[in-house]
Amino acid sequence: MGMNPEIKASWVAALRSGEYDQGEGLLKFNETETEKASYCCLGVLCDLAVQAGVLGTPHRRASGSWSFGLEDEADPYNYLNYSETVLPDSVREWAGLENTDPCFQLSSEQAERFGVSDIDSGFSKSLTGLNDNGNSFKTIADVIEEIL
Repeated sequence: MGMNPEIKASWVAALRSGEYDQGEGLLKFNETETEKASYCCLGVLCDLAVQAGVLGTPHRRASGSWSFGLEDEADPYNYLNYSETVLPDSVREWAGLENTDPCFQLSSEQAERFGVSDIDSGFSKSLTGLNDNGNSFKTIADVIEEIL
């Protein structure tokens, strides 16, 4: 089973759109002074899941980070249903991904063609690793399009 092709196309388009400012370390973060939001590549997918009705409104923390997930009526304090750093299971399942931080392998040729920085060919890498090591949303979109 691979990633849902329609969701993949929407995600890749969103990453290339210029509508999302790239951040690192968190799915979504707002600077307290400017209120400007920045997203990890996985946060962009979470935002698409919110727009599709898969997730409810994310919860903003006082620190400026956002938590995405589904509320559990039986246990509203079940933080396992929420995430600030990787995909919630509901988004992973909706998108047809195997992991909450999708992993992949690139050959030296692919890494060079994509212009991926900070990569050891043949070793497993994650999307958050690409995002947090200075690779642009465009580069990440290229990897998602071809590899996932």
